[in-house]
Amino acid sequence: MEISGIWLRGWLAFRNLAAVAVVLVAACAAPPDPSSSQFQSRQTQLLTATFQKVTAESVQQRRIFFIGLAMYSEDWSENDVVDLGQQLSRVATSFTVVPLIFSDSIISQPDKYPIFSLDVLALAAATIARHSRADDLVVVYVSTHGNSGALAQKLGTLSLSPVTGFQLAEALAPLGDRKTIILLSACFSGSLIPNLRAPYRLIFTAARADRSSFGCRADADHTLFGKAVLDAFARPGQSLEAIFSEVRRDVTRLERERHYEPPSEPQVYVGSEMASFYQEPIF
Repeated sequence: MEISGIWLRGWLAFRNLAAVAVVLVAACAAPPDPSSSQFQSRQTQLLTATFQKVTAESVQQRRIFFIGLAMYSEDWSENDVVDLGQQLSRVATSFTVVPLIFSDSIISQPDKYPIFSLDVLALAAATIARHSRADDLVVVYVSTHGNSGALAQKLGTLSLSPVTGFQLAEALAPLGDRKTIILLSACFSGSLIPNLRAPYRLIFTAARADRSSFGCRADADHTLFGKAVLDAFARPGQSLEAIFSEVRRDVTRLERERHYEPPSEPQVYVGSEMASFYQEPIF
């Protein structure tokens, strides 16, 4: 498996390495230096450890491959995805949860998770496709800011080029025949559904195509959608239809209480091969 250097190709394609290092040096007293061999070596170690979880063949139980993408360098982005992965580990007792977290929050905790990039995501998808079984499940959770047809990416203090719906779909293409749940916590996230829709996918977005979502202040612990998702998944024995209906109700209630307008109106897409799966108790 060619891991060394993949993280570097993925996001440094957007900016010159020296520019990234300068931004990070300005951001904190003891920043990670992406040009250093130590930083690159640590990223390779983190990626290797992450992908070794996927390739472990000793697990007999059904698995949930949980891909968490914290694409924005603020706490709510990482908290949304990390906390749901932990929640699934507690609640989905009929599965073994295999967490693959990729985070751009590198200033406060540079050694905790591998950095997100499209190259890394594509490698994760291809690796899961090779090592998963027919009864396994894939959950992809993205938390970031968004615009029409695109997801923001901010690494430390550096804003990178947005990831388009087409690019995300291309990276996830190896999972086309795997049962996959995609959760998108971002403004205008409903606009990505046309690119991502597929027969074996369920897609749940924080907002419809032309609406903002809420709760992504810099000091927030979770987005409104992220908190509602956590609360809804906390109760076992539910169908995904029931879970997502509860998320919609909670988001609507919180927006009314806090006078957020216009309402975000979270959206659901159910692939043609996922209708019965959507309605049955899963976890």
